[in-house]
Amino acid sequence: EIEAALPRAWSALLEGQDSLLLELLAEKVEDLCGYKPDPDLCNRFLERVSTPHITAPIPTSAQLASPPVRKPKRPEGGHTRSVVSFTFRGETYESRSARDVLRRVFQLLAQEDAHFCENFSARGHGTRRRYLARDRRELYPGHPDRAERDATEIAPGWWLGTHYSRRSMQQIVNLALEVVPPSLRSVIQINIDSTVSTSTQFISPSRKGPQRPRGVHARVANSFVFRGRTHECRSAREVLGEVFRLLAKEEPDFPERFAARRHGRCLSQDRQDLYPSQPPGFTENNSVEIAPGWWLATNQGRSRIQHLLDLALEVVHPSLRAEIQVNIDP
Repeated sequence: EIEAALPRAWSALLEGQDSLLLELLAEKVEDLCGYKPDPDLCNRFLERVSTPHITAPIPTSAQLASPPVRKPKRPEGGHTRSVVSFTFRGETYESRSARDVLRRVFQLLAQEDAHFCENFSARGHGTRRRYLARDRRELYPGHPDRAERDATEIAPGWWLGTHYSRRSMQQIVNLALEVVPPSLRSVIQINIDSTVSTSTQFISPSRKGPQRPRGVHARVANSFVFRGRTHECRSAREVLGEVFRLLAKEEPDFPERFAARRHGRCLSQDRQDLYPSQPPGFTENNSVEIAPGWWLATNQGRSRIQHLLDLALEVVHPSLRAEIQVNIDP
Protein backbone atom coordinates (compact mmCIF):
# COMPACT_ATOMS: atom_id res chain seq x y z
CA GLU A 1 0.00 0.00 0.00
CA ILE A 2 2.87 2.38 0.78
CA GLU A 3 4.53 1.71 -2.59
CA ALA A 4 1.22 2.37 -4.35
CA ALA A 5 0.68 5.57 -2.38
CA LEU A 6 4.15 7.03 -3.00
CA PRO A 7 3.53 8.29 -6.57
CA ARG A 8 0.13 9.64 -5.53
CA ALA A 9 1.73 11.45 -2.60
CA TRP A 10 4.36 13.01 -4.88
CA SER A 11 1.67 14.10 -7.35
CA ALA A 12 -0.34 15.61 -4.49
CA LEU A 13 2.69 17.60 -3.33
CA LEU A 14 3.22 18.93 -6.84
CA GLU A 15 -0.43 19.76 -7.44
CA GLY A 16 -0.96 21.24 -3.98
CA GLN A 17 2.09 23.52 -4.25
CA ASP A 18 3.25 22.67 -0.71
CA SER A 19 4.98 25.72 0.79
CA LEU A 20 7.89 23.63 2.09
CA LEU A 21 8.42 22.14 -1.37
CA LEU A 22 8.44 25.64 -2.88
CA GLU A 23 11.00 26.82 -0.35
CA LEU A 24 13.26 23.80 -0.86
CA LEU A 25 13.14 24.30 -4.63
CA ALA A 26 13.97 28.00 -4.32
CA GLU A 27 16.91 27.32 -1.97
CA LYS A 28 18.35 24.66 -4.28
CA VAL A 29 18.12 27.04 -7.28
CA GLU A 30 19.94 29.66 -5.20
CA ASP A 31 22.67 27.13 -4.35
CA LEU A 32 23.16 26.28 -8.03
CA CYS A 33 23.10 29.70 -9.66
CA GLY A 34 23.38 32.25 -6.87
CA TYR A 35 19.93 33.78 -7.48
CA LYS A 36 16.81 32.87 -5.56
CA PRO A 37 13.52 32.80 -7.52
CA ASP A 38 10.35 34.17 -5.99
CA PRO A 39 7.59 31.74 -4.89
CA ASP A 40 5.34 32.51 -7.88
CA LEU A 41 8.10 31.49 -10.31
CA CYS A 42 8.62 28.22 -8.42
CA ASN A 43 4.86 27.77 -8.43
CA ARG A 44 4.71 28.07 -12.24
CA PHE A 45 7.59 25.62 -12.63
CA LEU A 46 5.89 22.98 -10.45
CA GLU A 47 2.67 23.45 -12.40
CA ARG A 48 4.56 22.67 -15.62
CA VAL A 49 6.27 19.55 -14.30
CA SER A 50 3.05 18.26 -12.71
CA THR A 51 1.04 18.55 -15.95
CA PRO A 52 0.20 15.02 -17.21
CA HIS A 53 1.86 13.80 -20.42
CA ILE A 54 4.11 16.86 -20.63
CA THR A 55 7.83 16.57 -20.05
CA ALA A 56 9.14 19.82 -18.69
CA PRO A 57 12.76 20.60 -19.58
CA ILE A 58 15.03 21.63 -16.73
CA PRO A 59 15.34 25.42 -16.99
CA THR A 60 18.70 27.11 -17.06
CA SER A 61 19.65 29.85 -14.62
CA ALA A 62 19.02 32.45 -17.33
CA GLN A 63 15.51 31.09 -17.86
CA LEU A 64 14.85 31.14 -14.13
CA ALA A 65 16.10 34.71 -13.88
CA SER A 66 13.82 35.96 -16.66
CA PRO A 67 10.97 33.52 -17.34
CA PRO A 68 8.84 34.05 -20.42
CA VAL A 69 5.60 35.78 -19.61
CA ARG A 70 2.60 34.38 -21.43
CA LYS A 71 -0.22 36.85 -21.73
CA PRO A 72 -3.68 35.45 -20.99
CA LYS A 73 -6.08 35.20 -23.88
CA ARG A 74 -8.59 38.00 -23.92
CA PRO A 75 -12.17 36.77 -24.19
CA GLU A 76 -14.06 37.90 -27.25
CA GLY A 77 -15.92 41.11 -26.60
CA GLY A 78 -14.41 41.64 -23.14
CA HIS A 79 -11.25 42.12 -21.11
CA THR A 80 -9.48 40.50 -18.19
CA ARG A 81 -7.92 41.94 -15.09
CA SER A 82 -6.08 40.39 -12.16
CA VAL A 83 -8.04 41.05 -8.99
CA VAL A 84 -6.87 40.45 -5.45
CA SER A 85 -9.53 41.44 -2.98
CA PHE A 86 -11.52 40.69 0.12
CA THR A 87 -15.03 41.60 1.15
CA PHE A 88 -15.95 42.46 4.72
CA ARG A 89 -19.54 43.12 5.76
CA GLY A 90 -20.59 43.93 2.22
CA GLU A 91 -17.70 46.27 1.39
CA THR A 92 -15.05 45.14 -1.12
CA TYR A 93 -11.39 46.06 -0.72
CA GLU A 94 -9.28 45.51 -3.86
CA SER A 95 -5.51 45.55 -4.21
CA ARG A 96 -2.91 44.67 -6.83
CA SER A 97 -0.76 42.97 -4.19
CA ALA A 98 -1.61 39.58 -2.66
CA ARG A 99 0.79 40.35 0.17
CA ASP A 100 -1.18 43.49 1.03
CA VAL A 101 -4.44 41.52 1.12
CA LEU A 102 -2.85 38.86 3.34
CA ARG A 103 -1.58 41.52 5.75
CA ARG A 104 -4.85 43.48 5.86
CA VAL A 105 -6.97 40.37 6.38
CA PHE A 106 -4.83 39.20 9.31
CA GLN A 107 -4.93 42.69 10.83
CA LEU A 108 -8.71 42.73 10.45
CA LEU A 109 -9.15 39.30 12.05
CA ALA A 110 -6.86 40.28 14.92
CA GLN A 111 -8.92 43.44 15.51
CA GLU A 112 -12.27 41.65 15.37
CA ASP A 113 -11.25 38.57 17.39
CA ALA A 114 -9.02 39.21 20.43
CA HIS A 115 -7.99 35.52 20.54
CA PHE A 116 -7.30 35.11 16.82
CA CYS A 117 -3.50 35.30 16.96
CA GLU A 118 -3.25 32.77 19.80
CA ASN A 119 -5.76 30.41 18.17
CA PHE A 120 -4.05 30.57 14.77
CA SER A 121 -0.60 30.09 16.28
CA ALA A 122 -1.86 26.98 18.08
CA ARG A 123 -2.92 25.41 14.79
CA GLY A 124 -0.50 23.01 13.11
CA HIS A 125 0.90 25.24 10.37
CA GLY A 126 4.30 25.53 8.77
CA THR A 127 6.53 22.44 8.57
CA ARG A 128 9.86 24.24 8.88
CA ARG A 129 8.68 27.70 9.81
CA ARG A 130 5.71 29.53 11.23
CA TYR A 131 3.27 31.69 9.30
CA LEU A 132 2.52 33.76 12.42
CA ALA A 133 4.82 34.08 15.43
CA ARG A 134 5.76 36.35 18.30
CA ASP A 135 9.41 36.15 17.26
CA ARG A 136 9.82 37.25 13.65
CA ARG A 137 12.92 35.06 13.32
CA GLU A 138 10.69 31.97 13.57
CA LEU A 139 9.02 32.95 10.30
CA TYR A 140 12.15 32.29 8.21
CA PRO A 141 14.65 30.20 10.22
CA GLY A 142 18.18 30.65 8.94
CA HIS A 143 17.24 33.74 6.90
CA PRO A 144 17.44 36.78 9.20
CA ASP A 145 17.50 39.14 6.21
CA ARG A 146 14.17 37.78 4.99
CA ALA A 147 12.70 37.97 8.47
CA GLU A 148 13.53 41.68 8.44
CA ARG A 149 12.28 42.27 4.88
CA ASP A 150 9.23 40.01 4.57
CA ALA A 151 7.69 40.10 8.04
CA THR A 152 4.96 42.51 9.04
CA GLU A 153 3.46 43.19 12.47
CA ILE A 154 -0.29 42.59 12.29
CA ALA A 155 -0.92 43.08 16.02
CA PRO A 156 1.28 44.17 18.95
CA GLY A 157 3.92 41.47 19.32
CA TRP A 158 2.62 39.28 16.47
CA TRP A 159 4.52 38.97 13.17
CA LEU A 160 3.25 37.56 9.88
CA GLY A 161 5.41 36.21 7.03
CA THR A 162 4.46 37.41 3.55
CA HIS A 163 7.03 35.74 1.24
CA TYR A 164 4.75 33.08 -0.27
CA SER A 165 3.19 32.23 -3.59
CA ARG A 166 -0.38 33.35 -4.14
CA ARG A 167 -1.67 29.81 -3.83
CA SER A 168 0.07 29.42 -0.48
CA MET A 169 -1.40 32.74 0.66
CA GLN A 170 -4.89 31.49 -0.17
CA GLN A 171 -4.22 28.37 1.91
CA ILE A 172 -2.99 30.54 4.80
CA VAL A 173 -6.12 32.71 4.83
CA ASN A 174 -8.27 29.58 4.62
CA LEU A 175 -6.54 28.30 7.77
CA ALA A 176 -7.09 31.68 9.41
CA LEU A 177 -10.82 31.63 8.70
CA GLU A 178 -11.12 28.18 10.24
CA VAL A 179 -10.13 29.47 13.70
CA VAL A 180 -12.39 32.54 13.91
CA PRO A 181 -16.00 32.41 15.17
CA PRO A 182 -18.61 31.48 12.53
CA SER A 183 -20.25 34.90 12.92
CA LEU A 184 -17.03 36.58 11.75
CA ARG A 185 -16.29 33.95 9.11
CA SER A 186 -19.69 34.51 7.49
CA VAL A 187 -19.09 38.23 6.84
CA ILE A 188 -15.72 38.00 5.11
CA GLN A 189 -14.81 36.58 1.69
CA ILE A 190 -11.25 36.54 0.35
CA ASN A 191 -10.21 36.26 -3.29
CA ILE A 192 -6.49 35.81 -4.02
CA ASP A 193 -4.98 35.11 -7.43
CA SER A 194 -8.04 34.99 -9.65
CA THR A 195 -8.66 36.53 -13.04
CA VAL A 196 -11.98 38.27 -13.52
CA SER A 197 -13.24 38.44 -17.08
CA THR A 198 -15.90 40.91 -18.09
CA SER A 199 -18.01 41.02 -21.21
CA THR A 200 -21.24 42.56 -22.43
CA GLN A 201 -21.94 39.75 -24.89
CA PHE A 202 -23.90 36.65 -23.95
CA ILE A 203 -24.02 33.22 -25.54
CA SER A 204 -27.44 31.94 -26.50
CA PRO A 205 -27.10 28.19 -27.06
CA SER A 206 -30.09 26.00 -27.59
CA ARG A 207 -29.67 24.03 -24.36
CA LYS A 208 -31.92 24.90 -21.43
CA GLY A 209 -30.80 26.34 -18.11
CA PRO A 210 -29.17 29.57 -16.96
CA GLN A 211 -26.59 30.93 -19.37
CA ARG A 212 -23.15 32.21 -18.43
CA PRO A 213 -21.77 35.44 -19.93
CA ARG A 214 -19.04 34.80 -22.47
CA GLY A 215 -15.64 34.96 -20.82
CA VAL A 216 -16.98 34.79 -17.27
CA HIS A 217 -15.75 31.77 -15.33
CA ALA A 218 -17.76 30.39 -12.43
CA ARG A 219 -15.86 30.13 -9.15
CA VAL A 220 -16.43 26.80 -7.44
CA ALA A 221 -16.67 26.93 -3.66
CA ASN A 222 -16.29 24.18 -1.09
CA SER A 223 -19.88 23.43 -0.15
CA PHE A 224 -22.54 20.81 0.33
CA VAL A 225 -26.27 20.84 -0.35
CA PHE A 226 -28.65 19.22 2.11
CA ARG A 227 -32.40 19.12 1.51
CA GLY A 228 -32.19 21.98 -0.94
CA ARG A 229 -30.10 24.28 1.25
CA THR A 230 -26.52 25.11 0.31
CA HIS A 231 -23.92 25.22 3.09
CA GLU A 232 -20.75 27.04 2.03
CA CYS A 233 -17.47 26.25 3.78
CA ARG A 234 -14.04 27.83 3.76
CA SER A 235 -12.06 24.68 3.05
CA ALA A 236 -12.37 21.06 2.01
CA ARG A 237 -11.48 20.05 5.58
CA GLU A 238 -14.41 22.03 6.92
CA VAL A 239 -16.73 20.32 4.40
CA LEU A 240 -15.45 16.94 5.60
CA GLY A 241 -16.14 17.73 9.26
CA GLU A 242 -19.55 19.31 8.68
CA VAL A 243 -20.80 16.48 6.44
CA PHE A 244 -19.68 13.81 8.92
CA ARG A 245 -21.43 15.69 11.75
CA LEU A 246 -24.58 15.92 9.65
CA LEU A 247 -24.58 12.20 8.82
CA ALA A 248 -23.98 11.26 12.46
CA LYS A 249 -26.85 13.52 13.51
CA GLU A 250 -29.26 12.05 10.95
CA GLU A 251 -28.22 8.44 11.58
CA PRO A 252 -26.82 7.90 15.11
CA ASP A 253 -25.26 4.55 14.16
CA PHE A 254 -23.37 6.10 11.20
CA PRO A 255 -20.01 6.34 13.04
CA GLU A 256 -20.05 2.64 13.96
CA ARG A 257 -20.95 1.56 10.43
CA PHE A 258 -18.32 3.83 8.86
CA ALA A 259 -15.66 2.69 11.33
CA ALA A 260 -16.31 -0.89 10.21
CA ARG A 261 -15.29 0.07 6.70
CA ARG A 262 -11.66 0.07 5.62
CA HIS A 263 -10.67 3.73 5.69
CA GLY A 264 -7.18 3.96 7.20
CA ARG A 265 -8.13 5.01 10.75
CA CYS A 266 -9.55 8.42 9.92
CA LEU A 267 -12.49 7.93 12.33
CA SER A 268 -11.93 6.50 15.79
CA GLN A 269 -13.21 6.58 19.35
CA ASP A 270 -9.63 7.04 20.54
CA ARG A 271 -8.36 10.39 19.31
CA GLN A 272 -4.71 9.31 19.52
CA ASP A 273 -5.35 6.47 17.04
CA LEU A 274 -5.81 9.05 14.26
CA TYR A 275 -2.15 10.15 14.20
CA PRO A 276 -0.21 7.55 16.24
CA SER A 277 3.21 8.88 15.22
CA GLN A 278 2.41 12.57 15.78
CA PRO A 279 2.62 14.62 19.01
CA PRO A 280 -0.60 15.33 20.94
CA GLY A 281 -0.66 18.94 19.79
CA PHE A 282 -0.80 17.88 16.14
CA THR A 283 -3.69 15.52 16.88
CA GLU A 284 -5.63 18.23 18.72
CA ASN A 285 -5.24 20.70 15.85
CA ASN A 286 -6.13 18.24 13.09
CA SER A 287 -9.14 16.35 14.44
CA VAL A 288 -12.77 17.19 15.20
CA GLU A 289 -15.45 15.44 17.24
CA ILE A 290 -18.30 14.61 14.87
CA ALA A 291 -20.40 12.80 17.50
CA PRO A 292 -19.98 12.14 21.24
CA GLY A 293 -16.86 9.99 21.56
CA TRP A 294 -16.11 9.85 17.82
CA TRP A 295 -13.12 11.74 16.38
CA LEU A 296 -12.40 12.47 12.72
CA ALA A 297 -8.95 13.17 11.24
CA THR A 298 -9.08 16.28 9.03
CA ASN A 299 -5.44 16.53 7.91
CA GLN A 300 -6.19 15.03 4.49
CA GLY A 301 -5.56 15.99 0.88
CA ARG A 302 -8.49 16.96 -1.36
CA SER A 303 -8.56 13.65 -3.22
CA ARG A 304 -8.49 11.78 0.09
CA ILE A 305 -11.29 13.97 1.48
CA GLN A 306 -13.43 13.24 -1.58
CA HIS A 307 -12.74 9.51 -1.16
CA LEU A 308 -13.78 9.60 2.52
CA LEU A 309 -16.97 11.48 1.69
CA ASP A 310 -17.81 8.93 -1.00
CA LEU A 311 -17.29 6.11 1.53
CA ALA A 312 -19.46 7.90 4.08
CA LEU A 313 -22.36 8.31 1.66
CA GLU A 314 -22.14 4.62 0.77
CA VAL A 315 -22.99 3.51 4.32
CA VAL A 316 -26.00 5.77 4.94
CA HIS A 317 -29.57 5.03 3.91
CA PRO A 318 -30.34 5.73 0.21
CA SER A 319 -33.02 8.24 1.20
CA LEU A 320 -30.45 10.29 3.09
CA ARG A 321 -27.84 9.86 0.38
CA ALA A 322 -30.27 11.29 -2.18
CA GLU A 323 -30.70 14.49 -0.13
CA ILE A 324 -27.05 15.49 0.05
CA GLN A 325 -24.59 16.59 -2.62
CA VAL A 326 -20.98 17.44 -1.80
CA ASN A 327 -18.83 19.81 -3.82
CA ILE A 328 -15.09 19.90 -3.11
CA ASP A 329 -13.22 22.77 -4.76
CA PRO A 330 -10.68 21.22 -7.21
